[in-house]
Amino acid sequence: MAAVGSGCGPAQFLNPTTDPAPSPTAALRPSGGLVIPSPAPTDSSPQNSITLKLGDRGFRVRQIHQQLIRRGHLRADYPIDQGDRYGNRYDEETAAAVAEFQKQVVGLPATGEATEATQVMLGLIPVPRPSDGLPWGPVKPGDIKQSVGTLQERLTRLGDFTGAIDWNYGSNTEAAVRNFQLECQCGLEPDGIANQITRSMMLIRLKQQEETQQSSLAQRKFKLAQSAGANPGCFISQGVAPFLVAPPLKSKKPEIISFDRSGTQP
Repeated sequence: MAAVGSGCGPAQFLNPTTDPAPSPTAALRPSGGLVIPSPAPTDSSPQNSITLKLGDRGFRVRQIHQQLIRRGHLRADYPIDQGDRYGNRYDEETAAAVAEFQKQVVGLPATGEATEATQVMLGLIPVPRPSDGLPWGPVKPGDIKQSVGTLQERLTRLGDFTGAIDWNYGSNTEAAVRNFQLECQCGLEPDGIANQITRSMMLIRLKQQEETQQSSLAQRKFKLAQSAGANPGCFISQGVAPFLVAPPLKSKKPEIISFDRSGTQP
């Protein structure tokens, strides 16, 4: 349902969770109202985060096959069903190739299942670019350097570290890393070492956390505008209403100009 009416009287609201979102660009309603959309909440749970295992099939399995062939873990003549609408199948040969790949990546147990972390290392799930510039070098227990402090800050934001940011990779930091590796449920080895894949998964979880917070904020703003019972146009300055509808544009009556037969205006 969309907000209608003008002024600051009662109005109905478009629910972003159930109603289709309007076009990203402003468009005219048949009634003449100008729709002014704002971003809708985004889903923070990516579809490609589900572990793939024996018996699964689909386009994502085909992508794994392509990456394994490219990296030399799967034979080059492995049949890829390009024309199969159901996609490739995750078979025993695929599981063996995945396990071989996992053995070469520090921090991934060789289970043969394409966990979320495995798909990250295969390049199938993008890793957000870090804004704090933590290098990809090893960060491990006993280190005392700035990159440890950055790691501690990330763990604090994720809720796994409650100590002081002291740049010291001590027992508390190690326990926090291990706790994240266990809670992540993405296929990490819980060894307490912040290796590349562990830190990549931290960036992914932080991005998902940020998107979830933005979605919750949009829902709170929507409920606030809905409970106010006024035209959402009144909330434009506060940015409260997720979708706003401006009053209909008043059409201007065209001016009629007459000409005589000579073509000149009288």
